[in-house]
Amino acid sequence: MPAEMLFEMANAFAAKRDFVQAIPRYEACLRQGFTDLAVYFNLGAAYLETGRPADAIRILEDGLQRHPGDAEMHYQLALALRSQNLPEKALAAATRASKLAPADAENQRLYGELLIDAGRCQEAAQQLEKFLARNANDYPAQLLVGRAYGEQGEWKKAANALNRAARLELTRPDPYIWMGVYFVRAHKYREAVAALESALAVDPKSASAYAWLGEAWMQQSQFQKAMPHLQQAADLSPGDANQLARLGQCYAQLKRRTEARNAFNKALQLDPGCQLARDWLKKL
Repeated sequence: MPAEMLFEMANAFAAKRDFVQAIPRYEACLRQGFTDLAVYFNLGAAYLETGRPADAIRILEDGLQRHPGDAEMHYQLALALRSQNLPEKALAAATRASKLAPADAENQRLYGELLIDAGRCQEAAQQLEKFLARNANDYPAQLLVGRAYGEQGEWKKAANALNRAARLELTRPDPYIWMGVYFVRAHKYREAVAALESALAVDPKSASAYAWLGEAWMQQSQFQKAMPHLQQAADLSPGDANQLARLGQCYAQLKRRTEARNAFNKALQLDPGCQLARDWLKKL
């Protein structure tokens, strides 16, 4: 069957999200020497959709040997590399995508996020502010620039950016949660509690908001106030060993040793390497 026909068939299957049928047809195109950019890109995307990131990386890198100037393929490669816990390579791919398509929102967001993950927060803030100068209403970018400032300890700039993000998306708790995180780190507990309560007003089932609200009270040695929030966090994320360990720590501080021991043991059942639970069990 001609490669062009195989390509059209593969695209039809991919459009119906039948990637199992699409993949061998894209592969057949390449074997027949049909090396159009879209074949590599679509095959890489199909591999990612079917949980085959290593194959996606291989095919996207092959595609970029032939089409080095395609920003979308560099972006897709960055996503695949990040999923394989290869942050330096992912950042390199995202950098190329960002330079090739400076006006593309997804490229700029991913580049900024990977810069933050790499601890290069000042660069991330500069890059994201440059993008936001042309796209002020971009919620994900506002959220990311708030994180970039927060990770540098620039609390006022972080709060301003996160407040802008909150105004752009009234139904999302994330800006308030990140404000709470950074206020806790700055020991501004009153502001942290207010921000995290705002997050819970938006999403009453946010485990992260409850966890950080409990943390804010724990940091002030207000263990009785921390307890219900940590319990809610543990209930909402039953598979999270760290949440149980923090709950156990609160029980221990309140001298409720049996409940503390139970929480630590449950945490270790979920994650035998949970160091917080191990350390506190030794103290009981």
